[in-house]
Amino acid sequence: MTVDYIIVGQGLAGTVMARQLMRNGDSVFVFDRYGKDISSRVAGGIFNPITGRKMVRTWLADELFGYLFPFYEELEKELAASFFHPKPIYRPFVSVEEYNEWTGKCSEPKFAAYVRELVKPGTPKIGMDNVYGGLLLDRCGYVDIGEMLDVFRKYLEAEVRFSPETFEEDKLEITEDGVTYGDVSARKIIYCDGYASKNSRYFGYLPFRPVKGELLEIKLAGEIAVEEIYNRGVFMLPVGDGTYRVGATYDWKNLDTAPTEEKRTELAGKLEKLINCPFEIIGQRAGVRPATHDRRPFVGLHPEYPQLAVFNGLGTKGVSLAPYFAEEFAGFLSGKNDITPEVDIKRLK
Repeated sequence: MTVDYIIVGQGLAGTVMARQLMRNGDSVFVFDRYGKDISSRVAGGIFNPITGRKMVRTWLADELFGYLFPFYEELEKELAASFFHPKPIYRPFVSVEEYNEWTGKCSEPKFAAYVRELVKPGTPKIGMDNVYGGLLLDRCGYVDIGEMLDVFRKYLEAEVRFSPETFEEDKLEITEDGVTYGDVSARKIIYCDGYASKNSRYFGYLPFRPVKGELLEIKLAGEIAVEEIYNRGVFMLPVGDGTYRVGATYDWKNLDTAPTEEKRTELAGKLEKLINCPFEIIGQRAGVRPATHDRRPFVGLHPEYPQLAVFNGLGTKGVSLAPYFAEEFAGFLSGKNDITPEVDIKRLK
């Protein structure tokens, strides 16, 4: 079989990259060994324009959030699936001073588009004391990444564009005109295999800074039902059927995928500070995110072998980063545009 691109990995990065290339009229073949503990399947999948302890506007917010909504909405329609869930995020304040500060910030153009409401101190919020008030943020929500990956995998299988075999780099042949792997030939191969790229002879030089993350699955006691995403110190994400995901943790030393009692206790403790109602832990998951040294993705062509490419390192904000930069990279590969310097791997020379 001859295609335009071979893609290694069908996590978030590989799925979005494949779809953007196909929208451009290119053919793809994807290799992916299913793993329930890959970072894409463990992630909460939240997209949020106001992030961090200091609540700042995320990098390239206008560009990213202007693009991700139509991308996921259109992909849902194409796949006849439901995995994109816009949902407001409520971020409670931790002091009166913070509330006062945001009374002014809310009117600033860089924040106005993303703030639905400045909530006054003491305003009732389900399951929360809400002493100091908070921000109800707009243009937020989550992607059920596991569901998206499953339906896209079935789509690729139906098109005979998918193999579940483990990609073995030793079997890759680089030719003058492209690459060959087994009986599949292509103009280029794109590595979208997350943390596994650290072991590549070609892209192992990239300064990944992988980080293990853990999530809890909980149920709230009684008849309490929270519809918004609560986020301060920890997020509590309603995913239906009275179930919530709670996360996340960060561990740069222990890079296995085994859930730990330590992080279970840490997350439960942070959740108890966020809400004021009892909860039951019903599950726990862990995965390793392909984060990078400068918190920017790795996108571009290998410096010696232009037949090899990488679209990786999306980290904790992959849901918002992937659509925009996959489209940009697809455009670059077809000669239409350049790659944003902050994500181009040329920055690492």
